[in-house]
Amino acid sequence: MKTSALFFTTFILFSFFSKAQQTEKTDTVEIHLGKNIFITILGSTSSDTLKDIDTVNVALRDNKKKKKKFKGYWRGLELGINGLMTSDNSFNLPSNVSYLDLNYGKSWFVNLNFMELKLPIYKNNLGVLSGLSLNLNNYRFLNKNMLLGSTDSITYTYDTTSGFNYTKNKISAIYLKIPLLFEIYLPQHKKFHFLTGIYGSLLIGSHTKTLYKEGSRKTKNKNHDIPYLNPLQYGVTGRIGIGHLTFFVDYNFSLLFKKDKGPALHPINMGIAFRY
Repeated sequence: MKTSALFFTTFILFSFFSKAQQTEKTDTVEIHLGKNIFITILGSTSSDTLKDIDTVNVALRDNKKKKKKFKGYWRGLELGINGLMTSDNSFNLPSNVSYLDLNYGKSWFVNLNFMELKLPIYKNNLGVLSGLSLNLNNYRFLNKNMLLGSTDSITYTYDTTSGFNYTKNKISAIYLKIPLLFEIYLPQHKKFHFLTGIYGSLLIGSHTKTLYKEGSRKTKNKNHDIPYLNPLQYGVTGRIGIGHLTFFVDYNFSLLFKKDKGPALHPINMGIAFRY
């Protein structure tokens, strides 16, 4: 009698647990929190519990994606004005150099910063930047009938006899620039950033250009590869901005013209950069 009762009780318990396993799904769930950290959940989990776990996993992935990185504000397009300064930091050129007085309203530059290298130092707030930039500089002169020579040192003459109507007179120079910048980025202050550093530039092309009218006919003269331009430039830059806009000034320690081949004038560029 006792044997029969024990057998019957065992049968009832077995049936109950078998039915419970059919209504609940036994599963193992792992939530990874890092490379070597994870949580394992063992036992019965309903579909609602699994849904909650999936929500946690999605939140963890989204949080990882939102992790801020060091921005870097170099790559982009730069526009601005070219200037020339004397060794005593004056924009007023002496009388013996007045033939190089610039039309600042038309002495524009366009820089394409097409490569950017970033090295974070402290989180996303502090880092070092470098890269490559292609720079096109135009120096438009007020004296439109002043003709620059193409000899080894700078020479010039004024055309006062032909009667041509000169409309443009400029020097164009193309450089390849490499910067080394130190950047501070403060996202908590409306993405404010500050950069300072040095740069070096290599002259890869140049020409003089004059444009004049002879009657109703327009004529353009170009002299390529100006021999008296300094092939190497170097200087310091200061930059400040908010978001994708940066205002900057570049000052060349080097001279625009080779030593003893032209006036001692330092290029200075002022402009705005648009980051992309």
